[in-house]
Amino acid sequence: MATPLLTEQESPSNRHARDHDGVPGHGDPLPDASVLEERLPVWMRLSRRAAGWTTMIGVLFLFMNYRPLWHTDLWGHLAYGRIIWRTGGLPETEPLMPLARGVPFIDTQWLSQLIGYGVATALGVEGLKFAYGLAIAACAVLLLVSFQRRTRRTWLALLGLLAFLGVAWQQIAIIRPQLAGMICFTFLLAVLARRSPARWHWCAVPLLFVLWANLHGSFVVGLGLLASFCLGRAIDVIRHTGHWLSPFRDRRTRDSFLLTELAAGAALINPYGLGLYLEVLTFGR
Repeated sequence: MATPLLTEQESPSNRHARDHDGVPGHGDPLPDASVLEERLPVWMRLSRRAAGWTTMIGVLFLFMNYRPLWHTDLWGHLAYGRIIWRTGGLPETEPLMPLARGVPFIDTQWLSQLIGYGVATALGVEGLKFAYGLAIAACAVLLLVSFQRRTRRTWLALLGLLAFLGVAWQQIAIIRPQLAGMICFTFLLAVLARRSPARWHWCAVPLLFVLWANLHGSFVVGLGLLASFCLGRAIDVIRHTGHWLSPFRDRRTRDSFLLTELAAGAALINPYGLGLYLEVLTFGR
């Protein structure tokens, strides 16, 4: 970029200052700011809305990161993770409850417990707090993306996030494997919220359910979400065409149904196979 021309004759004192330290003296005119170019890449530039959301998510992360660890659930799950790590396998019977000794045991959240134990061993309590805050922040980001895509209204997206935090507060206030399932759910919702499907969905969704089925038993809720989107698409097609058989000729409805089937099959990739479905669906009886 060319150096702007000086409109006044340079004085000896200013010339001496320039020669002495390599910068213009106080009497020199300032460069024209209008000729400066923005060199920051476009993808790194934040709008005011994005900057506001980033600040809000950062505050949420800090708040959750500095909360004290709740005493329920957490330490029991870490104990299960310790047993899995030390034995190198999943327990076939209940290992921690003396009154349930010998009872067959299906650990529907073994991978979350193992990861939690690894974090606690490597990084201690502060590592658990960091992972906890990061999990909540990730859920918030994914929900904002989903709500913004569907509503295209910033205030509605923010309202949806606040509603989620208010309704689910009792669930997210405790570090438990359910948080891993919540991340998977919000990621799936963000994928389905896209107005046009992408090819990478065919790989991402089945892989998500392979991971989800080993992290937490809430993967069946994800299957319900997929089925709901498929059913909703079919109803929309029927309403627009007036024919009950039209969903069978609609490509997006067929693709949605096939994606649900692939996800259900992918969830079978777990140490228990079909037994995991039976355990989750009959839990609490």
